Amino acid sequence: MLRTKGDKVIIENPLGLVSGNQLDWIFKGLEELAQKASSLENYFSQLEPWVSSFEQGIYNLDPKTYETIITRSSRQTKIDRIMGETNYALIIMDGLSLREAYLLSNDLKEKWDVQLSYDVAPLPTDTTFFCLKYFKLTAPSELVKRKNLPFGFNEIVNKEDLFKISPLVKNKFIVWIREPDKTFHEFREKFRLDSLLQAYEKAKEIIQNVIPILLEDFNKVYATSDHGYVTDPHSWLCLENFPSDMRYADSIPETMRQYCKRYGEFWLLIGRYNTLKKGRHSNIRHGGLSIMEAMTPWIVISKG
Repeated sequence: MLRTKGDKVIIENPLGLVSGNQLDWIFKGLEELAQKASSLENYFSQLEPWVSSFEQGIYNLDPKTYETIITRSSRQTKIDRIMGETNYALIIMDGLSLREAYLLSNDLKEKWDVQLSYDVAPLPTDTTFFCLKYFKLTAPSELVKRKNLPFGFNEIVNKEDLFKISPLVKNKFIVWIREPDKTFHEFREKFRLDSLLQAYEKAKEIIQNVIPILLEDFNKVYATSDHGYVTDPHSWLCLENFPSDMRYADSIPETMRQYCKRYGEFWLLIGRYNTLKKGRHSNIRHGGLSIMEAMTPWIVISKG
């Protein structure tokens, strides 16, 4: 389906994009690229230019793909369905994208039965909007303070927080893991794509310790994320006149509309169009409408 040439991805058979289930086709394409990158020396440094080029090809072939993402985001998600059940264990990884999910699912398969698919994040693709949709609050830290929640809840900021997990108290249990986004925010002007491996390793270590705790009381564990991200080094174009340092804004000049889609009260930057930031800042962005921000992992883990 895809062919790589240097940092470029050539779409050889776009039929599934223009006539089938677009997001299923994209997920398979990303999986194909991830499998190829995993056999090379530096997974993230090789994969990132490919996923940027892949999305550029999708944008050129069918820019209405972003309308598909908007529609899917507005429908019932896998998280909606699971949270409606009477018994579940759900892990939410902050900022985990499909890049990391392909590695994680392979690493977890060493101990458990693992199935990887995808879900679609709430828009804009930022933690605030995820929490508003599913919890009617603006941050996971607010959940910690609430009493009489309909589910058990723990927020894992550091490895030491693992000792707080006690799923026996509830038939419904949610664990919010602050990695890898916590480490992403530490990346500044010295950021390189291979730095992403550092964040992945921290996230993997924590989730590998959380899963066996939950599997003592639940037959399955579901793992997902609140949003993905894009990186600065592989932006398509950095826009000087975008009126926000986020990838979304409540109002924009007319000249910016060609780079955005409207969703609710916000204008969201699409694809790898990016804001222009100066000085010290994180090189990991989210809040917009791109494939790697909006298509989030959905991993089902059970005892092997």
